[in-house]
Amino acid sequence: MAHAAQYASRVVVPHAPRVVVLYSGENDLNRGVSPQTVFASYKKFYDTVHGALPNTRLVVVSLKPSLARWKIRNEMHETNKMIRTHCAAANNCVYVDVWPPMLGKDGTPKPELFVEDGLHMTPAGYTIWTAILAPHLK
Repeated sequence: MAHAAQYASRVVVPHAPRVVVLYSGENDLNRGVSPQTVFASYKKFYDTVHGALPNTRLVVVSLKPSLARWKIRNEMHETNKMIRTHCAAANNCVYVDVWPPMLGKDGTPKPELFVEDGLHMTPAGYTIWTAILAPHLK
């Protein structure tokens, strides 16, 4: 997320997109960065994009549950909550929660949604994301 915030003015703003989909933050948390720091980077990204492009809609994808990073799920929940709360009050910001469809009946990530590393998704995982995100991209 820190890099997304750092480079937003160079990578996003010059293109003046109507919609930006942001999915970032899991690697930061996995490296030990705090949820508050990840949120601060997200906020910097939002402020950079909306400061220059107030009509651009930001679609923020929640940090996803995964087998490999299940140990940091509490930090993910905390980060997601801060971003969701900000989006709910912000202009042109939509938060998309991918947790419910990615969890099994036992409340843990569905193994079939991940390749062998337990982190990266299979086509089945991307099919879920496509269905959830498509309505926000029209």
